[in-house]
Amino acid sequence: MPRHIHILAAVAVCATFPVTRLAAVINEQSYEEVLTDYCKGGLPAVTHVIAWSTKQVQEGMRVAESLPPKRRMVAAAMHLDAHSARWKYERGAIEAAHGEATKALVNRMRLSPENDVFIKRWMLASGYFLFEHLFLGDADQHFAKARAIFPRDVDFVVASGIVHELAAHPLGQQVLRGMDVSRDSRQRHLAVAASFYRLAGSNEPSAEAYLRLGRVESLTGNRQRAIASLNRVGTLTVEPDLVYTMHLFLGQVREDGGEWSEAEQHYQRAASLFPLAPTATIALYAVRSIQGRSDWSLQNSLPGSGRPGDDPWNEYLFTSSARTSRELELLRRTSCP
Repeated sequence: MPRHIHILAAVAVCATFPVTRLAAVINEQSYEEVLTDYCKGGLPAVTHVIAWSTKQVQEGMRVAESLPPKRRMVAAAMHLDAHSARWKYERGAIEAAHGEATKALVNRMRLSPENDVFIKRWMLASGYFLFEHLFLGDADQHFAKARAIFPRDVDFVVASGIVHELAAHPLGQQVLRGMDVSRDSRQRHLAVAASFYRLAGSNEPSAEAYLRLGRVESLTGNRQRAIASLNRVGTLTVEPDLVYTMHLFLGQVREDGGEWSEAEQHYQRAASLFPLAPTATIALYAVRSIQGRSDWSLQNSLPGSGRPGDDPWNEYLFTSSARTSRELELLRRTSCP
């Protein structure tokens, strides 16, 4: 069962229990037990934390502030995880209390060799939480602050580019908060995204940066640059999701140039990596049909070709919470001994 479904199912059960069944008073002993369980099994091991009342979250916060620095890291990670999960279940005072708790704990930390890795992971996880819920203006400001703190970190440069890439998308244009939404904003956001991806690629070779740079260059009509950037991806990674998306984009670029045979080859490679991915399957059928080679066996397989969750293209657009969940898990592992 997916992590977020597991958590929400448990929350629904917890919500039917009296608060007294969920630890009526949060003290140092009970809070330490929760942190220990969280380190062992993540949020699914302490789902009752999501069902704490606002008062219980505040009591936990007071305990956390008196803990040693390393344990405060665990507490900050747990409350951010609970904030993210509670947002999906029910927004309000409790969700906000978890959010305030994690921010307060991190704000007390000073940059230092022993804190830097945790602070970076916390800023990535909290930033992608904002991004996942399309708070693009807030995410833009958040990652700008992160770049000021970690100016040479490629992850934050790429993240800033992603914000502007989605801001140029029709979905992003509908939900922009605190960012330019004028008629020419799409091209400006694409240009800003490309500049961030180029900067990331120049600082440190990044497969994701070149993948996204190639995508943005194709959207702005720079076909040859797009092909060169996308081909770099294959020299930097063998990660299936990235290689699949690389071939998907290369196929699209070749198709835009009327290079049907080359496009078909790329779509075929993408489909071979993820046979259940609908995007590659549909693109492959379409480009064969254009060439007058309708493949009826392929056409008949389309309705059952896969679910959206099986397609890396969906995660590229961040229509799921997969990236946030991964970042939260990395944060937990960073904070726990």
